[in-house]
Amino acid sequence: MQEKVGLLLQLKDVIEEEELEATLRYNNEIEEVEPVNSRLNRYAFEQKIAIEDMTKDMLNYGVIQNSNSPYASPIVLFREDYVEYLSHVMASDRVHTDAKKVQAVRDWLVPQNIEQLRSFLSFIGYYIRFYYVVIVETNVFGDDIGAILMQDGHPLAYISKALCPKNQALSTYEKVLRAILFAIKHWSHYLSPRHFMIKIDHKSLKPC
Repeated sequence: MQEKVGLLLQLKDVIEEEELEATLRYNNEIEEVEPVNSRLNRYAFEQKIAIEDMTKDMLNYGVIQNSNSPYASPIVLFREDYVEYLSHVMASDRVHTDAKKVQAVRDWLVPQNIEQLRSFLSFIGYYIRFYYVVIVETNVFGDDIGAILMQDGHPLAYISKALCPKNQALSTYEKVLRAILFAIKHWSHYLSPRHFMIKIDHKSLKPC
């Protein structure tokens, strides 16, 4: 390394110090072209804190930077600091339950006797009935796979797609597995924070 530095010092007269010319900036625009409108990637609410921490780290390390480009603008813009909607408060940074709606539960006194304890347990049991297990029902029909997201016997969403020629030759077992993976990946933002059931229509895969 010292030899290289010495060689550069000996030949410093050979290297001319020229000033770089000013960088010319061109704003190339195509007329009548609108920004591409694409949906934001969905994720579960439990992943929100981790994603925000990773984004802050990348901003600090200079991996990414803030942008005002219309291509990076969020779809939902909040004109107000928060909006009340269906017993929830929707703010620019989070969604949380309206404090006024849960104030009665917060102020609930600690049961002091058997009668008060029974009253409290019956109150809790009443609200537990509002939680229904989410069911993912998959189907394989020929060269197509599909799935239904259901809760309390009511369909919430449908998805389906055609298998590529390579996967059309798979066995029925493998097609069913692909349908399950396809549904879980597509609805991961709904399924990841909770327990759910998978229902299939393949008789040989069902337990005896």
